[in-house]
Amino acid sequence: MLECAGLGDEKTDYLIDVWTLEDGLPSSSVTTIAQTRDGYLWIGTYNGLVRFDGVRFVTFDPANTPALRHARVRRLYLDGTGTLWINTYDGSLTAYRDRQFTLEFEGSGGADSTATLIGTNNKPVFLLYSGELIRWLGPSNWQVIKPPGAGSRVIALEGPDGRIWYRNTNQALLWIEGTQIKPAPPLPLKGNRINVLVRGQKNQIWLGTERELGVWQNGEYRDMTPTNGENEVNVLYLKPTEDGVWVLANGRLRKAQDKQWVYEALPCRDVFTGAVDRLGIVQDHRNGTWVYHYGKGLFHIRADGLCRKLELEEEFPGERVDSFFCDREGNLWAGVDRGGLVRIRERVFEVLAPGTTPAARSVVSIAEDFHGNLWVGTYGAGLYKWSDSRWQRIPLPWGERGGFVFSVCPDSSGRIWVSAGEEDLIILTNNRALTAPNWPHGVKAILAARDGRVWIGTKNELICWSNGTFKSYRTEEGVRRVDFRALAEDRLGSIWAGTGDGTLYKLGPNSVETFTPPDQILTPIWSLYVDENTVWAGTFRGGLLVYRKGHFTRITKAHGLPNDVIAQILEDDNGNMWFGSHQGIFFCTKGAIIGSSRRTH
Repeated sequence: MLECAGLGDEKTDYLIDVWTLEDGLPSSSVTTIAQTRDGYLWIGTYNGLVRFDGVRFVTFDPANTPALRHARVRRLYLDGTGTLWINTYDGSLTAYRDRQFTLEFEGSGGADSTATLIGTNNKPVFLLYSGELIRWLGPSNWQVIKPPGAGSRVIALEGPDGRIWYRNTNQALLWIEGTQIKPAPPLPLKGNRINVLVRGQKNQIWLGTERELGVWQNGEYRDMTPTNGENEVNVLYLKPTEDGVWVLANGRLRKAQDKQWVYEALPCRDVFTGAVDRLGIVQDHRNGTWVYHYGKGLFHIRADGLCRKLELEEEFPGERVDSFFCDREGNLWAGVDRGGLVRIRERVFEVLAPGTTPAARSVVSIAEDFHGNLWVGTYGAGLYKWSDSRWQRIPLPWGERGGFVFSVCPDSSGRIWVSAGEEDLIILTNNRALTAPNWPHGVKAILAARDGRVWIGTKNELICWSNGTFKSYRTEEGVRRVDFRALAEDRLGSIWAGTGDGTLYKLGPNSVETFTPPDQILTPIWSLYVDENTVWAGTFRGGLLVYRKGHFTRITKAHGLPNDVIAQILEDDNGNMWFGSHQGIFFCTKGAIIGSSRRTH
């Protein structure tokens, strides 16, 4: 998988990830994308249907799924019941429901026999490439409707009341109710050709002719051509939104509100001409608009009005964009012919690096003090403080050897506790470094507790600092001499410690308890987080350990984790758990992890 920045310079708006054949896709030509209610993404390609969980691809094709009659998937649709409909290149329709594939309609076998889902008010209705309509009545039971003037260039949609609007090849407008076909009432149109029919918001049907823009609502037609522009507009494409409608007309892509043009996407002027059947517009979760075209590429219109095109130089892989999709989490997905599956994510992190050298960018530890300053320890470039939007390098002892900072921890008194050099302990007061030969060495982890004590895990013991004195815990107190690599405090003030042999310690005011997972996989504990009733332990190559109500559960890559090395664990204000791993940062809702732990216990 290729990951790179998109949309511009160093501070870009989006990140672009690309998956191709080398990453497990059966084909690098992606034609269609959908998401089922269980959260899976489904991707149609030239060589099979793919289910994607964000990490792994599972491919379905005629070889392993006989209900798919053709490997090339043309379109995917989700109906009102949650059924996924798969339209393959031969015109067939296969349904995926209740984890089963069923061939529901066998196509004609003709090349690129597209079936378009036009409505799901009662039963799914599809418009075939031939101009016929088929309505699903039950398993493999279809009602076929062939209106007069059917052909390959008809337009059809199902209105909010279940009535089908049908413009045939003779430019006649028909209404279809059940199997009854009748002429639609004459509309006071200036134009002779209805180029576009689109269902909009609030029970509206939008129409576009070679001369005007109009809308049908509550049984009447209104001319909606904006009055602050040309008298006539040749409408080729419409995309209604909650606050208006995007209109491609007279070579210009503009947004209209209340019969006024309010915005034009200037980079799109005179770009989309001629046939626009491969043009699409999608609105994202932040009120941005994405315009895609098979041949003209991808354009982004931000909520603030800025419009620009994604270019090859920004690693967007081509201009033949066949599909575009916004998932429930707000991620944006594009399917590009011979370019693969593309994920476009909003850049929510601003990169702060104390320098440009590899050592300065190799951050090992980061912590925030009580004044909101960030303290950053690097692997070779020393210790830095981020305050008032600028970096300050804090001098440490031992020269170059002091450039290696392994752990940083502010306490409530304004001191900064640091492990640096040869993992020696340093205490900073007013940016001045203090050290002493008899202070702990081999320091792996530091925790400043709420009661003012500071806990230190070293390569062979656990140490507590209190009132200027260091106390080492001994075997006779229930604490073995072993490396302590992770520390956390629970809401009652107990200290939890994780060791290199996989043991979990709990130290109360007058007690020491030890816990080990029953699976006997004694992987080092590298990170800890404790909430009201759960201990979260990240391990080295052992995945995530969840200790809850006296029981351990181990969650690994086999259960969906991207990586089994978990070096950091945090919780945000929305109940999401964030993990730092050897395969980057990822997050998951706490409920999903606990639910998974119940299933895997």
